[in-house]
Parts: sequence; structure tokens; C-alpha cells
Amino acid sequence: TQSTWGSAQVRTLHVCAYLSTHIRFSSHSTRSQMKSTSACALLVLLSVSLVAANKQPIFLKSHHIDTTTTPAVQFNVDASSSFIRGLPEENKQFIIQLVDVTEQTKTTVEVVLGVPLTTYLPVNSFAVLAKPSAVEKAKALSVVSWVGHFEPSYKLSPSIASGNYRASMATSSVSGLNLDPIIPKNPHEVINLNVVLVKKEKMSTVQDVASSLSAKLVASSFSAVTKVKAVSPKKISVFVPRRFVAAVSSIVAEHPLVHWIEPVVPMTTNNLHARQIMHTDLDKNVLKSNNELVTAFDKVSLDGSGEIIGVGDSGLDFSHCFFHDDKHSVEVTRSDSKLPKSEHRKVAAYWAFMDDKDGVGGHGSHVCGSIAGKHYKASSTSVLGSHHGTAPAARFAFTDVGCTSGQCTCGIDDQAGCTCDQQGGCMGNPRAVYLPADLDHFFFPWAYKMGARVHSNSWGGRDKSAESDYDVNSAEVDTFVHEHPDFLPIFAAGNDGAEGLTTIGSPGTAKNALTVGASRNTHSAFLAGLDYTDWDAKAVEASQQLSEMYCQDETSQPCQLARSLTSEAVCCEIGKQFDTLGKFCCKAQVAASINADAVLFGATSLADFSGKGPTKDGRIKPDIVAPGDVIYSSRSHGGALDGQCGRSDTFDNDVKANLMGDSGTSMATPLTAGTVALVRQYFREGFYPTGARVEANSLLPSAALLKATVINGAEALTGVLGKGAAEFDAKSIAHQLTPSPLQGFGRLALNSSLYLANDNSAPKMFVKDSTKGISSKHTDELCFTAVAGSSLRATLVWSDVAAAPSAAVTLVNDLDLAVEVVTAAGKKSVLLGNENWKKTPTGAVTQQPDRVNNVERVVVSSVPSKAQVKVSVSSYRVTSGAQPYALVITGDFVSQPSACSAFPSVEDNSEVVVAESSANASSSSSSSSNSGSLVGIVVGSVCAVSVVAALTAFVVIRRRRTSAVMDADNAFVRL
Repeated sequence: TQSTWGSAQVRTLHVCAYLSTHIRFSSHSTRSQMKSTSACALLVLLSVSLVAANKQPIFLKSHHIDTTTTPAVQFNVDASSSFIRGLPEENKQFIIQLVDVTEQTKTTVEVVLGVPLTTYLPVNSFAVLAKPSAVEKAKALSVVSWVGHFEPSYKLSPSIASGNYRASMATSSVSGLNLDPIIPKNPHEVINLNVVLVKKEKMSTVQDVASSLSAKLVASSFSAVTKVKAVSPKKISVFVPRRFVAAVSSIVAEHPLVHWIEPVVPMTTNNLHARQIMHTDLDKNVLKSNNELVTAFDKVSLDGSGEIIGVGDSGLDFSHCFFHDDKHSVEVTRSDSKLPKSEHRKVAAYWAFMDDKDGVGGHGSHVCGSIAGKHYKASSTSVLGSHHGTAPAARFAFTDVGCTSGQCTCGIDDQAGCTCDQQGGCMGNPRAVYLPADLDHFFFPWAYKMGARVHSNSWGGRDKSAESDYDVNSAEVDTFVHEHPDFLPIFAAGNDGAEGLTTIGSPGTAKNALTVGASRNTHSAFLAGLDYTDWDAKAVEASQQLSEMYCQDETSQPCQLARSLTSEAVCCEIGKQFDTLGKFCCKAQVAASINADAVLFGATSLADFSGKGPTKDGRIKPDIVAPGDVIYSSRSHGGALDGQCGRSDTFDNDVKANLMGDSGTSMATPLTAGTVALVRQYFREGFYPTGARVEANSLLPSAALLKATVINGAEALTGVLGKGAAEFDAKSIAHQLTPSPLQGFGRLALNSSLYLANDNSAPKMFVKDSTKGISSKHTDELCFTAVAGSSLRATLVWSDVAAAPSAAVTLVNDLDLAVEVVTAAGKKSVLLGNENWKKTPTGAVTQQPDRVNNVERVVVSSVPSKAQVKVSVSSYRVTSGAQPYALVITGDFVSQPSACSAFPSVEDNSEVVVAESSANASSSSSSSSNSGSLVGIVVGSVCAVSVVAALTAFVVIRRRRTSAVMDADNAFVRL
């Protein structure tokens, strides 16, 4: 190992570590596939021995520090920095590594330092601003293993050195055509840099730091081209031309309070049939006379009543009949400090951060229709009246972050600011969103104060070089959730999945967010959607996009072809020669394609565009998937309707004119948000534990409990992966394991997540919402018995402390889930969270605890007869105090889970009892999952030669049927 590693080596190691801990092979695997990943596995074993010897590296994004070869700081030769304004001159930023992180070791060091240890770095380290004299004393403590400077070079995002970042908005592609032009890098364009401080400070201190940075830039002759602005208690924005980014960043990094610098990533916006899929009990649903779907959840009035859902999007056309209220007006505020009280049936409050409107066909109105749209006349019997969102009785706290007009001021509320350019002007762009400059400090607090506890975010950003990285935006999301543990933000995974793995956008990479990928809609929905579409308009849309690409030369044949696309008829004719075009704007060709493959165009398949994981540090993302392909919802008319829609029974004048179809994880996210609001209503109105509404049982759930509930019930997709990157084309998703980087833990299924007394097939449910939490090195246990042959699921979620944006591994507090099953014959099985099975050289089957995810699930498809079950939550590392968590268990309990009094104490057997891991419980196939330790990241770049072959192995994994008892010889190999 080296003390400093290049970005290419680090990237190789991320893939190596992921493969070595996430892939296992069946008897169908080739010898070369197994050898290629074994190379990584051997190095992982080597890394384990290094850690065991207490030679622990420190993993930063920009550097991996080998503490065995990197000298510790020598205080007798340490020179004081002259670049400090507003702080004692001796304060500097250091890295302090502990032998182990416990409350006792932390307290010991904090007493000597005189400051708290809060900014965790892997492994067992903290970044801290302190006096060198105090750090010198701490270095001598036996609990401290290494001390070093947090060097200026550690503070720079790798993208700053590579230049792989963008500032301008990319032109949105037409869904299905992938026509995004490549935008050249302009050396004069303005780049917005996020400058993050090592800890939160008073705004006066942040302003002093900003002033000192400005003074330093003046002295370095950069004052004329840069702008420095204090944004929030932990962030400063620096605007600088692209050609000066590296030089300015190096100067800014010298300040001792500065911890991290990275370019801002621009953000873009990424239901009738879909609602059926979300409730997932199609065989039991009934239809009213107007074809409105009625599910088991409708029958008990779980409809979002009393829930306020936060939404940040392009705008909302509240004149549309899905949102119109002829008795109350919408209260619009221009400032996040004002909290209007509105009786409007749909809009509890509207923060016009950018403006107060949505454009024609606007993204925000479509999103809101999927969440809670419902015709304002409850008795409406028109065709449109049968369409409504997943939480039709919920209301919105809406933040308008879209610029519908030609240009908008950067934040009508000047204090919040936003991320446009240094002049503060935001250009109108129907796909762009301009957010407050700090999500934690400005964006989420307003919706939270308005009563929102679920927040839908159908937007995100991704630089292709970032590989699903955890950035400043992700950390801000995690900070807000950790400090407001009853608030769950839901984010779209992004639409770059056709490019392959590691295509999740930010902030969807946040640990504490629920990140949603897109499954496909039902086959009947695809066909029905053909009648909702204006095919002439689709042809014109294709013409516009193709013209942007090919009409630099107006006389070229491609340009003339693009210009000729004026109608569906022309599209169908040209489509005979160009099949991709015909399948975009020719109804007959699209219909033929849909009818040719009912599985591909069906609810059990994954949308090709759905953003895929894992994250750069190997975490499972997306968390779940939901329908996001061809979703029909409200069509904005730019505020011109005044509720005048849905008053006709003619299809063209009613449904077709007022609904529109769209595809993307942007569509999956609001459907999920509405469904999560129903889960919150379930707990709030006392449905747990009886399955019926009992007011005395009311429970206000944490965000972790909401997330655990939907992940616990998620069902694996069984169709195909859709059309996309070559290695994914038409591969059966049934052969992929869950959780996986493709579909996370599976598709959201409400009927598998919640127990209802009126549904005999619903699983019984036990939840523990531990707000007091668990401290380091402790274990909580629950014991129970279950009906023989029944399935059992347990899911653990905790809202983790935000990671330092400089950290290469983001998990801070590390909890572990274990399910122990002891049969009547004394056979014992222990399944760890996310079930990381491994076959050792001796042939024994072992498991590794998950060291990267803050979500862990165990699934047993068939509990042995008369078996006793213990579910335990233990803390491997808690960096401060106690970590709250949520635990959800579903199954056919003989006795409810309760504190363990007596549990059989038996030795581990050579036989491992396991029916299913987390793939289809109904398919009787054995599987195990894809999380795992990132310890392999320390091993070295020699894994590079095996990456291509191992990636090939990833997409040809095959599953085979086994019995409920699986011994070491026929177990899956997991390297």
C-alpha cells in the first residue's frame, strides 16, 4: 500500500471491494469468473490481517493514509500558519485516530483537547480544530494510535484536480431517444464551489472566514474574478471561472476551518395503474362503477388524511381540478421565515422561492398529481374522476424551485440564496431546479415547520465521473434527518441507469434518504397509455431534439430529416427505416413493440433508465423501486384552468387534455411518497398492532421506522432488466439477488408491509421504534416462536450521523442485525443483516457483518417446525451517546416478540438452516444479498485485471433451488 493513491487506483479498489463482498457464484459460474474475483478476495483477506494487527488506514476521498508509513505530526518542528483571521493563531485542523471508538476513549481525548470529537473519518478517526499544544498532549494518550495534520490537499475533491465537473445545465433528453448533446467545457464559465467548514459555527464566524478568504484572494490577484459568500453555519460559496478553479481551491484549502471543497452539481428534474401496483393485491381489488380502484387500504380509509407532504419542484398549477379549491385560496409566501396557515384542500402552504407558477406541462404538477391529486368535486363521475394519487386526501407544503419565466432572481428570500451564478440570476429551464444553497439550513426546515414529515424530491444531479458519490448535498440531507428523526426525505435515483452500475444521482446517495428507482408499469397501462398520448406532439418533440443535435449544418440530410418530423404520419413513415424513432412517435410501432413482449412491458420488470448502485463506497442504492415508466398524471395548463377540467365525459376533451404521461424515477418517487404517507397515517391513527384503527394506540413514527416498514415489505422483481447497457439487455432480473444495486430491496408492496385485520393474508407485524437508542458495544434482543413453514422478515434501519464529505466510507455509527433460529433438534442458524455468505478455504460457510449500510434485512422463507427465534440488534460502533433505530419484524408469530428470558444455548452446527434470503420468498430459491464490508478497499490496485471479468460474472449470476437445509458443501460460494 501507498500513503497516497491515484483516483484511478482508488476507483479500481472500490469496484474490487464491491465485487469481492457482493458477488457469489453457483455451479453455472465459469472457472475464469471465479478466479477473477478470487484475486480480489485474497487481497481482502490480507487487508483483514492488517486491520487485525491494528495497522488501520484512514480512508479519505482524496487520499488513503497508511498510518504505518505516514509519519505522525512532530510538534517541535511544527510551524504556525500565518493565514488565520478571526481565530487564535495556534488553532489548526488535525486528524486524531483512536485505537477504538467508544464513549470512554472519546471522552478521554476530548478532556485533553478541550473540544468535542464530532467529524468522524474512517477508520476510528476524527478531524478536529484544536490547539497544537492540546493535540500534542492527546497524542501521548494510550487510546490514541496516530495524529497527523489535515493537509490542504486532503480538502480537495478529486474532481477539482481532474476537471471533471460541469456548471451549465445539460439539455434534457427525450425519454427513450437519449439525445443529450455533449456540452463543451467553457474555461470562462462560472463554477460554484461548495466550501464546507470542519464544524458548524456562528454566522458571524462564517462571515469572518468568508472575509478572510476574500482578502487572501485579493492578495493573490483573484478578486476580480471570484465572489465569496457565507451561506450557512457550515458552508461558504465561492464562484470562480473554470480556468481558475484549481488555483483558487488550493488557496481556500489553506484556511484551518475549511474541511472540504467540491464543485456544486447542477440539479435537474429526473395514476391509476401505478396505484394498483403499489398496493399489490390486484386479485382482491374491486372497481366502483366509474372504474375507480378500491383496495383493502381504501376500505379502512387509509388515504393520507391528516398528512402534509413536502414537495420541492418546478411549480404547481393549483388551478387544475386535481388541486383546485373553489372555497379557499392558496397562501403564497415569498420568505421561508413566514408560515402561512391555509385551509386550502390541497395546498397547506406555498413557498415561492423562485416563482409561484408551473409551466404548461410542468414537472411539479405531474409529480403532485401522483402524490395526492384528486378531483375537487368528490362526486365527480367523469372519466377523470377515477384517477387520483396514492394519498388522495393528503395536502402539500410546496417549495417552488423552478424558474418558469425567462429569468428569476436567485432566491426571492435573499438569506437562503441559491446555486445559479455569481450574478444571482437563474435562467428559465423547464428541467432545472434552483435550490436554496443549504438543504439542511434552508430547504427542509420550512416544510418541516409547516408540518411535513414526508418530503418528495424528484430531482438530483450527477457528474458521470462521480460514480454515485456521497457529496455535500448528501451530507446535508443526512444532517437534517439525524437532527429531525421524524422526517423522511424521498429522492429519485436518477435516470442514467442505461449506462450501467454506479449511476445514482445526488442527493439520492444520502444514507438517511429513501432512494427510489423505477420499475415498469403494468402491461395494460402501457397499452392504455397509447390513447393518452398526442402523437403529433411527440413527433414535433422528436424533431426539436434531433434538430438541436444535427442542424448545425442546415443542409445536412440528418437535419432535413429532423425538420420533416411534423406529424405522427411522417414519424411512422420515417420509422420504417429508423426503428428507434418509430418507437418514439408512431403509435402503431409502439403498440407492436409492447404487444411483442408482455414481460418486458410489465410491472415485474425494471425500467432501463432507472439509476443503479452501488454507491461509490459500496452501499445499497436504490433502496426500493416503484412504478416509474409511463405514468399518467396531471397536466399543467400554466394556471389557466380555474378548476375547469373533468367536466366532460368525452375522452379527448377530458382525460387526454388534462393528463399527461411521463417516465423516470421522478415519477416513481412521488408515488412512493404518497404511499409512505399512508404508512405514517397507519401508525399515527393507531392501526398498529391490531390492524384496525384504535386511537389509543397512536404512534408518531420515526423516519427510520417508515423506511424500515417499506423496505421490509418490498418484493423482488421477477421480470427482466429492460433495454439499456449491453450487459443488461433482456437479462432476467429473477437471477439477480436482493438487495441488489439494480432494484435495492425490491418493489414497494404495501400489502406485504402493513398488517390489516380485514386481510387474512397480511403478515403479522412487530415494530420497535427505539428513540432512546443503543450505545456502543451493547445488544438488544427479542425472542419469539413462529408457525412452522411460515416466512419471516426482519429489517433494521437507523438515521446515521452525516459523514464528513471528505470521508471515502460514509457509515459512522454501525449497528448489526442478527436472526438466530434454533430448531427442536438443536440445529442453530444465525443470519446476519443483508446475509453476506462466504465459503472459506476449509469449506465452512460463514458470514460477514455489514460494515457499510445503515439498512439491514434478513428474510427466512420457511421457519423450521417448533423453532425458536431470536432477533438481536447490536452496536459495533457508536461514536457519540446512543444511536436510535427502528426494527420491523413480520411473520406468522405464535407468540409476539418480547424480551428474551430463556433461549436455547447450543453450539453452531455444520448445517446452516436457511430457506430464502431476500429474493422472492415465493419462488423457493435460495439466495443471499449484496451488502458487505468495505475492508477490501485497502488491498491495492492489482485487482484491476479481474474487474472486467468479474463485472461480466455479476450479470450472469444464476440461482438454483435448494431445500430449507443447506449444508456447507452445496452452499452458494460468496467470495
